[in-house]
Amino acid sequence: VNFGSQGFTYTPPSGFKALCTENLSLKQAPSAVTKPQRHFDTLLFDGTGNSGRTLTGLEFKPDFFWGKSRSGGFQHILYDSVRGTGTSKSLSSNQANAQGNNSAHSNLTSFDHGGVTFGATSSTDILNYSGGNSVGWFWKAGGAAVSNTDGRVTSTVSANPEAGFSIVQFEAQTTNINITVGHGLGRKPAFWMWKSIDNTIGWYNYHKSIGYNGWINLNTTSQATTGNAAAWGAEPTDTVLTHGSGLVNQNTIMMYVWAEIPGFSKFGSYEGNASTDGTYVHCGFRPAFVLTKMIDTMNENWTISDSSRSTYNPVDLFLRPDEAVKIPVVQQQWTFYLMDLN
Repeated sequence: VNFGSQGFTYTPPSGFKALCTENLSLKQAPSAVTKPQRHFDTLLFDGTGNSGRTLTGLEFKPDFFWGKSRSGGFQHILYDSVRGTGTSKSLSSNQANAQGNNSAHSNLTSFDHGGVTFGATSSTDILNYSGGNSVGWFWKAGGAAVSNTDGRVTSTVSANPEAGFSIVQFEAQTTNINITVGHGLGRKPAFWMWKSIDNTIGWYNYHKSIGYNGWINLNTTSQATTGNAAAWGAEPTDTVLTHGSGLVNQNTIMMYVWAEIPGFSKFGSYEGNASTDGTYVHCGFRPAFVLTKMIDTMNENWTISDSSRSTYNPVDLFLRPDEAVKIPVVQQQWTFYLMDLN
């Protein structure tokens, strides 16, 4: 056994290599992102009930915030810098409601360098209420949005190509046709979340493992719809995505779009094995955020796990994007969906 204090005396036989991490295919892939924490991170925080409550601890100014109370059965709350802040701009992943029409809300008032600020609170504030504790997931897009004319319709885009994340806003078609929309990433998206901010309609998601002729709803437990191109019409490209004729007359659309970045984010699917030693999914890095959903045979909840709430294995803390409840029991993950490196 050579423990590394000196090199090999003899050349290894043809076809053989030293048993070391450098020669193992499972070693962590180098990240294309210089420092992942400058593009995504998680904050755990306690509510104060006071206006002007500022969260800090990020190494970037976020553009997309997804928050959830960990101590109560309250809605998931989503904000982005393209639409702006305030109670009238909040969305909920577990509700089909238009923006600002959540059954409960939180008054996020600004995106700041290093975090966010909450404004005046009330009894319905579900993230900054006194005595509550919550989690926030933060992504960096491209800051101030710009017009993108790559597609048939002009979109308003805040894009971060380095980390493979963009926020896209546009007006849906009013006739029964497909349209294309620029996303600003410079590479083919692997996953996106879709929501009309004006209408009561569920969240429609594209995933590369389902393909353009299918979708899966974020706010329900339903399995994926397949063999139907009504939502997307065609596979996305490096510059545009297709908004299908099935989503006609949906007014203003918000889309949160991700592309794969080696060593930073990974999107895929796997088959369960019905074993306590579950299926292994190779990401190329240790994930900090995992979103999962069973897409066939059973109607199961979505789940979110992260390395801030569960700092060691086994990972037994999770939240359900399609439900307002807080689940304190051991997680059983069914289908690998999204990973993002911290």
